[in-house]
Amino acid sequence: MFLVFKNSGEKRRGMTMVELLVVISLISIITGITLANFRVSGQIFSFERDVNMVAQNTRVMLESTMAMEEQNLPAGCNPGGIQYVASYGLRFEVGVSGYDKVLYFINSDENHAGFGTELCRKTIETVYLEEGVIHLISTVLPSTTPAFIDIIFIPPHPRTFIGGITVQTPPGGRILRSSHSSVEITFELRDDPIEKRSVIINMAGLIEVVE
Repeated sequence: MFLVFKNSGEKRRGMTMVELLVVISLISIITGITLANFRVSGQIFSFERDVNMVAQNTRVMLESTMAMEEQNLPAGCNPGGIQYVASYGLRFEVGVSGYDKVLYFINSDENHAGFGTELCRKTIETVYLEEGVIHLISTVLPSTTPAFIDIIFIPPHPRTFIGGITVQTPPGGRILRSSHSSVEITFELRDDPIEKRSVIINMAGLIEVVE
């Protein structure tokens, strides 16, 4: 048995320079699009992680208040013998790429006319946002858009105060008030203002992350 090989007579040719340049251009375009999408996806992932960390840190401050650890007054804070209680919370400010974990010292003397007033505060830590910025702080009242807001948890229950402390002591008992019953803090992605996430906190201490 014999094998016969036939030569078709056609010459094989390689890629021309034009074809090679076209292929390289296509690869470059596809690579660029892929890298751009990867970068945007990474930013959104970091942004969502930032917002979820806000909710987590709020819960940490709530748990710290429940622990009721004794805290010494910071230097320069002189309440003049007034009883005080250590309360944890956070402060948010519009236009800032971060927020503060704060230790508040609140007057706890029920027989004193200033019960519930804030004696002083100490910033525990400033947490910086990697990809986001605080865009808007809105309360339950549509017309109210404060530039900054404190969220304070007061032991022992703890009670949640939004917007600062407003406590009165009328004859026959005390009335605990908060400036707002709930607050929504909106964050936006620094390079894409359309991407927004919000953290909602109410007086019951419930914390929710929404898009």
